[in-house]
Amino acid sequence: ATLSTEPTLPAATRRFQAARALAATALAEEIEDILLQSPLLTSDAALVRGRRSLHSYAAAALLMPYDRFRETAVADRYNIDMLQCRFSASVEQVCHRLASLRRPGAEGVPFAFMRSDPAGFITKRLPLRDLPLPRHGGACPLWAIYRAFQTPDRVFRHLAEFPDRSRFLFFARTVTKQTTGFDGPRHLVSIMLGCNALYARDVIYGDGLDLTAKSVSEPVGSACRICPREECRHRQEHPITGS
Repeated sequence: ATLSTEPTLPAATRRFQAARALAATALAEEIEDILLQSPLLTSDAALVRGRRSLHSYAAAALLMPYDRFRETAVADRYNIDMLQCRFSASVEQVCHRLASLRRPGAEGVPFAFMRSDPAGFITKRLPLRDLPLPRHGGACPLWAIYRAFQTPDRVFRHLAEFPDRSRFLFFARTVTKQTTGFDGPRHLVSIMLGCNALYARDVIYGDGLDLTAKSVSEPVGSACRICPREECRHRQEHPITGS
């Protein structure tokens, strides 16, 4: 069989597509068994999405083997640029793999993962138990994932504090998904990782931030409709829990 890829795609994307095609063929039976055993995948559409997700996970495992990737990530303090170079991967591939390091007994820093387009539409999400991510609509406009569009191709990071006093380190950057003609708009998306502030010292993007309990963190919410911060100047909608 011959796999054809778009020549305008970055090399890392073409490698990932090849790995997905290999996984779809070599692991077809194993993947179907997993799908059939899931009580949540009850529709054809859900099975299609589940199959695609498993193909992508297998491709990531092939290109970024779990143990070696985790050990390298810990040694590099989760430096995305370094991991890109070491594994010939894209920003999104590295970030998604970091968010999947949840093997019991061999976990990495627990990260939430988000991807958004410039309109604020969330196109991919991997939440944490203590950091739920919006399923529909947008998140708080103060989150790093949106502010990264103001400084394309550079990392934006901040220490965010939620109304319940929980604090998270957010860091995000934009990436170009595909090359367009000289007169076409750039296809930008923003990729964000977030972790509890307790892990910030393990992550290079926490360097230089005041992580003490008394430090001033930036007040944020989850989304305007469920955020109690009535005086926020960036509010776009009234909260549904107001008086």
